[in-house]
Amino acid sequence: MTAALAASWSATMRYAREAADHFWCAVEDRCPGTLPEREAAVFLAAFGRLVSGGDDPAGRAALSAVLGRACRRYRLLPHLLTVEAALVATVSRHARWTPELAGAWVGAARRATAAVSRAAEQAGDGPPWWPAQVVDHDRAADGIAVVTARPWRRLAFRPGQALPVCTERRPGRWRWYSPANAPRPDGTVELHVRAVAAVSRTLVHRVRPGDRIWLGPPRSIGLTLDPASNADLLLVAGGTGLAPLRALVEQVAALGRRGYRTDDVDALLHRLVYELGERTRLLDDTRGENDRIKRALRAWQAEVREADGARAPEAVPDSPSRPGPDGRRAAVR
Repeated sequence: MTAALAASWSATMRYAREAADHFWCAVEDRCPGTLPEREAAVFLAAFGRLVSGGDDPAGRAALSAVLGRACRRYRLLPHLLTVEAALVATVSRHARWTPELAGAWVGAARRATAAVSRAAEQAGDGPPWWPAQVVDHDRAADGIAVVTARPWRRLAFRPGQALPVCTERRPGRWRWYSPANAPRPDGTVELHVRAVAAVSRTLVHRVRPGDRIWLGPPRSIGLTLDPASNADLLLVAGGTGLAPLRALVEQVAALGRRGYRTDDVDALLHRLVYELGERTRLLDDTRGENDRIKRALRAWQAEVREADGARAPEAVPDSPSRPGPDGRRAAVR
């Protein structure tokens, strides 16, 4: 029933605004004064996405983190049965409803609220998400963007932490990113994004300055530093994994330790981003050349088989090596 859940949720999100209004009214009718109306659309998109099962483990963890904080913030934990019922009633208005689909949604919603309850136990106090405006979008390299956003209210985080991010172009889809900067006086947050999946491709190719995104509660991932420590650092990363390390180096430079200067750090990291783009381009060229070589070798093998009167194997990659015209053996893998 996973496919049916996903399809019915997709049908519901075609009417996102109407669905959010119905969901909020259902919650407000039974639990007045809990979920703010202005937050209903973000909450519903995240909750419906979690229940419909359309995410990988990291995505579900991000959804649970923001929903757990939201239920804690808006005092919804004692009313999760009402939240479940409101979601099921909302989906039933927009999907082709059957008893089997209704049962699947009820069961999936129950499992999702259990996960949200566990996440709420670990969530701290504070907002579940921070609306932010994209103020700069720099295509640093092919398929890579540096996205700078300014939250509407200050977001406190520590260098090396990760936070869930969602764009209004992909409602309900939250992904983890580590800010590439230490906290700034203007409150802006810089994200380094490589276009890989739906959310990252949207952030790289479609998001523009002026767009709105949401930033979730920061979470430690084992990279934060003790500000009082003066121990040496060895920082190793590749690709956009440089982002949290840049934030750590900025933290160290701001503390005035080890002789680092922020301008030097910025120059180094911008050079690394450029090199990353160049290496990505070269890797793509190399893969293209490898594909051409493979096609040529397969054509040569076909000619050898035809000359030998041999029957071609069903799958070339799994076939044993065959002798070439010069007696040597070769196979394409």
